[in-house]
Amino acid sequence: MRAALERQNEPLRGGGRIIGLGGWLPKDVHDFDWGCPVPDLGCNTLVCGDCQASVRSWSGLVAIDWAGVDPAVLYAHQGAGVPAGFILDTAAGNRVYGCRCRWTQLTGQQLLEVVDAGPQTPVYVSQWRCAGHPAGMPADLAMGVPSTRAEMASQVGLLLGRRSALVSETGKPFASPCLDLWRYEAQLDDTFQQAMAGCVQAHLASTDIETVYAALEYLRFAPSPEAGRAWLRRLGEPDDIGAAPDPAGSPRTLKSQGLRLLEVLGHDALSRDQGPESGLVDALLSAARELPISRVIELAARLALPDCVSFLLEGSERINFSIRSALERAVESAADPALTAARAVLQRSKADPARKAVVQGVLG
Repeated sequence: MRAALERQNEPLRGGGRIIGLGGWLPKDVHDFDWGCPVPDLGCNTLVCGDCQASVRSWSGLVAIDWAGVDPAVLYAHQGAGVPAGFILDTAAGNRVYGCRCRWTQLTGQQLLEVVDAGPQTPVYVSQWRCAGHPAGMPADLAMGVPSTRAEMASQVGLLLGRRSALVSETGKPFASPCLDLWRYEAQLDDTFQQAMAGCVQAHLASTDIETVYAALEYLRFAPSPEAGRAWLRRLGEPDDIGAAPDPAGSPRTLKSQGLRLLEVLGHDALSRDQGPESGLVDALLSAARELPISRVIELAARLALPDCVSFLLEGSERINFSIRSALERAVESAADPALTAARAVLQRSKADPARKAVVQGVLG
C-alpha cells in the first residue's frame, strides 16, 4: 500500500480504473485504489487529457442509441431524468462515464493504462487518467490521521469493532469486515502502516467474536509468523473461540478463517530448519474437518509434516483426483525438506496397496 501522506496529489499508478455497479465508486476523493482485496474500486478523480474536463459518471444507464449520443450533451446532463439515447436499468449493472469529448459504458472494470509498455512510456487505453487523491481520512470514518502509535491503536480498535456501513449501488453490503480498516491504513505513512499489523494482532485476544473475525480477515492478507503464533496461542485458550461460527454466515468456524496465519508460521519454522510449533499439527487437523481434505494435505506436505499427511491420507477413503493434484503441487513447489518428508509418508503409511501405489506414482 502507498503512503498517502507522502503521496500528496500523485496520480494512481495504472492511470485509475473505471468500473460497473458491481464494484465501488467512492464519493470521497480521499478514497483510492489502495490494493484492498475487496471490493473492486473505481477512480473518482479522472480527467480527460484531450478536453481537460473532469470525467463524470451515471449509474444504471444503458445506451439504446450509441451513434446518437452526443458526448457534450451527455456531459451537461445532471440531476433527474434520463439523457437522450439511454434508458435506466440498474439491474443491468451498467455505469456510464463521460467527458466533453467521449463516453463509454461498462458492467465490469477496466484499468486505464497498459502498464507493460514500460515505466517511461505508459500507453493509455483512453485519454482519461487519475488526477491524484489528496491526503487525509475519508469524512465518514470520523477520525483524523494519527500522530502517535497509541492514537493509532485506539483508532484501530474502534474500526475493528464496527461494520462498514458502505453498500454497493445495487444495495448489497460489501462483504469484508475490514473495508474501513483498509481505507484507514491507506492514509497512513510508512511508519504507521508497518505498525498496523501489530495493532490488529493484539485484538486476537478479544472475547468479542466479531472483533476476532475482523482481525483474522485483516491478518489473512498481511500474515506474519508473529500473527500465526498469536493465533495458535489464542486457539489454545479455554474459551475455544476457534469453534465459534463465522459471523459472516458461512458454515466454517474461526479456526479455518485463521488457517493462513498457521501456514505462514509453519513455513517460517521450515525455513529456519526448526520443528513445527507446539499445537500446529493439531490445529491443521482440526481445520481439516471444515476444509477440502486436498487443501489440508497439500498444506501439510508443503510444511514437511509427515505425520499429519499420513494421518489425513489414512482418513481418506480413496486418493481422488483432487488429493493427487494437491500432492503433485506440493512436491513440485516444495523445498528438499518437504519433498523428503512427503516421501517418508510412503514408508510410514499403512494405506492399502492400491492407494499406496497411486501416491507412490505421484511422489516418485
